[in-house]
Amino acid sequence: MKIAQIRQKVVDKIEFDNDFGGGMTINFLGDSITAGAGISSPQDIYSAIVCKDLGAKENNYGVGGTGFAEKRKPSDNLEYDRNFCIRAKEMDKTADFVFVFGGTNDYGHGDAPIGSLSDEYPKTFCGAVTVLVKYLISVYGKGKLCFLLPTHRYLEDDPCGERGSEFPIAPLSEFIHVEKLILDKFGVDYLDLRNCFPEPQTNTGDDFTVDGLHLNELGHKMIADRIEEYFSKKIKDLKKISEKK
Repeated sequence: MKIAQIRQKVVDKIEFDNDFGGGMTINFLGDSITAGAGISSPQDIYSAIVCKDLGAKENNYGVGGTGFAEKRKPSDNLEYDRNFCIRAKEMDKTADFVFVFGGTNDYGHGDAPIGSLSDEYPKTFCGAVTVLVKYLISVYGKGKLCFLLPTHRYLEDDPCGERGSEFPIAPLSEFIHVEKLILDKFGVDYLDLRNCFPEPQTNTGDDFTVDGLHLNELGHKMIADRIEEYFSKKIKDLKKISEKK
């Protein structure tokens, strides 16, 4: 990291502490990447890096194998069926900000259809994203939400997903496309992480992943940097929201 970037991080940290007293709480709702799959130490997960750098309290709600939508066929591991819409209600409702990082499992091994943008039930991907967004807005307000769109993954253009579903649904890009449309509809922020990483060409690991999907330490660091860059621009807006409490 260049000296100028380090100095800017220090400035952002000071501004953050001045505005929120270094006591901000951030919820991170996610899947196995947020849970730290493939990472040797919890402190190297992107959420831990962000909260350490910003002096914030971390609430990590990452559960491997989970997605936005309900599954039509129960999983062998029932924990995989505790989708984001269910677990969002278990999060700290007093948190100052919420990041949501998911969707790749809906593509990879989910069995719910894409659905329609007008859906408002969690049995389709569109409906589940809509239900989740509306709930989070009702609890936290849309100004304190940001979704992280899925990163690239190996064989992401296969509409059958990673397990070769008998009934093709859509490539990962289609899931991301409709997620963006729904977030735009509700005016919720999102970070498109696909321009941070190249598409994996193997499932045995590369510069940023351990298996073509789960991020390694460098991959987590890159996401943390994107979030901190986002926060540096968001601080003034967050301060206005905080002052209205």
